[in-house]
Amino acid sequence: MKIDLEIDLELVREIQKSEKKKGIKLLNKIINSKYRIFLPYLKKILKLYQESWDEINKEFFEITKKITSYSWRYTTYFCVLSPFHTGISSWGGNKIIRS
Repeated sequence: MKIDLEIDLELVREIQKSEKKKGIKLLNKIINSKYRIFLPYLKKILKLYQESWDEINKEFFEITKKITSYSWRYTTYFCVLSPFHTGISSWGGNKIIRS
């Protein structure tokens, strides 16, 4: 199965030409429709992702601390899955984002 996250070029041109409020509404409609399609997959991926981290979590944090000589800022981190971002490691808090 190919997952298509691209926004149609003609829609992008329409958004660019439209007035700001109308363009934001159109873009919001497109994003919401993409999330409805991918939400079941995101939930499954999140579960699998958490299971894989549970296997290495403690060792990863300990080794990273040892190699870098820096303590982790937070005791718990949250992963947010997104079909639109390739990855953000810092939101100024204890969240990371993965695609």
